[in-house]
Amino acid sequence: MALNQIGIAECDHFLTRVATCLRQLPEAERAKHEQSLLIARQGWVQAAASGRDRMGIGQSCRVRLEQARATYAVHGCTL
Repeated sequence: MALNQIGIAECDHFLTRVATCLRQLPEAERAKHEQSLLIARQGWVQAAASGRDRMGIGQSCRVRLEQARATYAVHGCTL
């Protein structure tokens, strides 16, 4: 799954790392996680386009990365 970057470093880092981990997931799990990732990305793109605080959006992405670590660790992927 290739996702375009959104121009906020923390979010781009999250998207890149998670997209790499998605390749390691069993196919049955992959679709669920891909959908979640697409929804998160869309929300960040919309927030950035609306002129919201980019630092706040970046913080949101950092939090999401920390939350995702345990989820992906179960599948042998380190974020």
